[in-house]
Amino acid sequence: MLLPSGWTGRARLAATFPIQVLQGAWLGALAPAEGFADRIGRLWRSAGEARELQIQNARLRAQLVQESERRRGLELRLSQLAQLPAEAQGRPIEARILKYDSSALRRTMVLNQGGRAGVTPNAPVLWNQALIGRVDSVGPWSCSVVLVGDRECSMGVRCAHSRVQGVLKGVGGGQAQVDDLGAQADIRVGDMFVTSGMDGVFPPGLLVGECAEVSRESGAIFQWVVVKPAFDPALLEDAVILLPETAAPNG
Repeated sequence: MLLPSGWTGRARLAATFPIQVLQGAWLGALAPAEGFADRIGRLWRSAGEARELQIQNARLRAQLVQESERRRGLELRLSQLAQLPAEAQGRPIEARILKYDSSALRRTMVLNQGGRAGVTPNAPVLWNQALIGRVDSVGPWSCSVVLVGDRECSMGVRCAHSRVQGVLKGVGGGQAQVDDLGAQADIRVGDMFVTSGMDGVFPPGLLVGECAEVSRESGAIFQWVVVKPAFDPALLEDAVILLPETAAPNG
């Protein structure tokens, strides 16, 4: 015998009510979990974007620092060239160091400027307002330079303190010594030496180095003076070649 339709609906509702309650509870429990997972996903994406922004910011700051250093170095070199002695005023050209030899016996380097830019042999090479060497040989696009301290590099110098003159020669290992200084010459450790101009190659007044040691032997006619060049090879990245005003690029 069939139940009345009304009873059937009530019976079905009564029978399925526990299931509906459990389903509602289950869905209610899932909702916070889904929301939490969604928030975690958004946070993860935000963290990834933040890391990418940090990387980009670090790159931009590094580029700004490099550009600032380049501009500061250029301004410093221009300022120092303006302070050179009048006899040394020429046509300066900037050059990048391509190669550097710092062996026990040699102190040489190769620059990326050559005959095409008007570079000529024996042209003074400067860094930070100090003389670091002279051009030895010239190619179309590059030149080789012997540095102060190399055995092939010599020049007339004078002591800035006492005005005593001598000849500076490289002795290897980045050191140089001044010959032809009388035993009675007033030379002290810490005295600065500059070019004298007496060699006919370098203009006078360019800073060469600092007296690091003085040796006077009893009865000797001359004294032995060791000069430390006024540049640190580890800091060399570029240099300035000082050309005569009349020098012109070779076509």
